[in-house]
Amino acid sequence: MLEEHEKHGDTYAQYGGGLYTIITRDPVVVREILARQFKHFDTGAPRAGCLKPLIGSSVFTQDGKPWDHSRKLLAPLIKRPDLAPFPVFEKHFQILLSQLQPATASASASPIHLDLKAPLFDLTFSVITEFLLGPAASTSSTEGRAFADAFNTAFRWISRRERLKALYWVIDGLEFRSSCRRARSMVEDMIRRTQQVVDDAGGMERRIALFRLMRDGESDVGEVRDHFLGLLLAGRDTSGSLLCWCIYVLAREPGVWDAAQEEVRRVLDGRRPTKEDLGAMKVLDGFMCEVLRLFPPVPINGRICNTDTTLPRGGGPNGDAPILCPKDTLICFSAYAVQTNKALWDKADRFDIDRWAQERSLADRITDWSYQPFIGGPRKCLGETFALEESKYMVCRFLQQFSSITAVQPNGQDEPPDVDWVDKVRYHVGLTMSPDDGVWVKLVPT
Repeated sequence: MLEEHEKHGDTYAQYGGGLYTIITRDPVVVREILARQFKHFDTGAPRAGCLKPLIGSSVFTQDGKPWDHSRKLLAPLIKRPDLAPFPVFEKHFQILLSQLQPATASASASPIHLDLKAPLFDLTFSVITEFLLGPAASTSSTEGRAFADAFNTAFRWISRRERLKALYWVIDGLEFRSSCRRARSMVEDMIRRTQQVVDDAGGMERRIALFRLMRDGESDVGEVRDHFLGLLLAGRDTSGSLLCWCIYVLAREPGVWDAAQEEVRRVLDGRRPTKEDLGAMKVLDGFMCEVLRLFPPVPINGRICNTDTTLPRGGGPNGDAPILCPKDTLICFSAYAVQTNKALWDKADRFDIDRWAQERSLADRITDWSYQPFIGGPRKCLGETFALEESKYMVCRFLQQFSSITAVQPNGQDEPPDVDWVDKVRYHVGLTMSPDDGVWVKLVPT
């Protein structure tokens, strides 16, 4: 991706997946697509067709008035200031911990060597499921594990379909359709069980994001199901990828681990973190910004132009003239390419939390659109705050629970220290981006 931009410029065009495609890493063009000309660009029929067998009609497959309705319905539910997901975070961190340490109960200082990638994705899957639907949807039950299996199978198919854009329909099969049907059916059962007790839930309203949607009876089971599956599709893998990168980086940046651990000890003094605690941790903030800069969970995104229009840059011999964008053009924009562009970032390929130390740094980067890991504009990620709080909370708990972390190879040998480790990362890119070789680490419990 980066090599093509170096060869062809910040904005260039090609044919791919049956569509005329403009590919850009120019933040001015990205802002035009996502904000200034928002109504001229849709997620489009290819995305809807790719995802609908699993998530139906939801905010991630809709455009126009249906999308506007869903967004206005869901945003107040997901962004409620009274939501308190931290007990859910802690519950599932403890489950993860019990899985990591089954053989070390009598020897708490014994190192643990494993690949954390799958456990971290399982963790975020469990958290987002319970956060949205409550304990009745717990994935720790037999039914919950069956649902997770069906959903994950369908998701693997969707990841393959999405790569083909307008030709997504080429990838299909009985396993895909069956897994979609099973996942949707099991979600309906979870919703009905939750609805039966929702009036007696007491304080659970503060811990179940979709509580009001189920309680008020304004939406039928099918609508709640589709909204839940859409949010789950987005929330599980973005949060899972982000958490994988957090642990992956900490294992390769011992100085950052030490600084973050010292901050956690000073701020928390052994307590579990609160929302206010997370907001007070400057090292953790810089760490999270830098992880999201180098490893945005959704590295590339796209829109379909619904009318003939122009983009402000990308044309002419120097790429600084307006460019025609005909109707039905696919626009691909890459947060990863923007945020690793050496013309925009000093030492762009180095992990450096100090670049975020200035108070205006983050605000300025968001304003000039050189930093948009959750994208901007009206379609800005609904779950940004939740994903950040979840990842920060889990990182804090890892820092409290383990005295050290080391990057290791699958055979257990320590990875040699390497200041150029970012250049050697291998990426797995589907709907989200995660470490291709896993998250192999050695953890020493406190």
